[in-house]
Amino acid sequence: MPGSRKRKRPADDVLLNADEVAAFLKIRKERIYPAIKDGWLPPPSYALPKSPRWWRSEIVAALDKHMETPTAAVARRRAAILAREAAARVASREETNAQI
Repeated sequence: MPGSRKRKRPADDVLLNADEVAAFLKIRKERIYPAIKDGWLPPPSYALPKSPRWWRSEIVAALDKHMETPTAAVARRRAAILAREAAARVASREETNAQI
């Protein structure tokens, strides 16, 4: 079937309901659907109507996809510091020019 999400799953993979996903991620249950909308979590599978379930392996894969590597985190923080310092230098120059 096109669009089907059937694939081989690890033997220890389990389906989680919304409460279990929230506990697994240590978030409030209300944050699950906004996270899906923002692309941080995969959409649920529906084994039964009105019974959303998520494969734990898909949750872990989605989190891995969005995790920042330590090197990228350091580079991002360094860029933010340099941008703040540059803005402070520009503001200082403008203040000095205004006094002249």
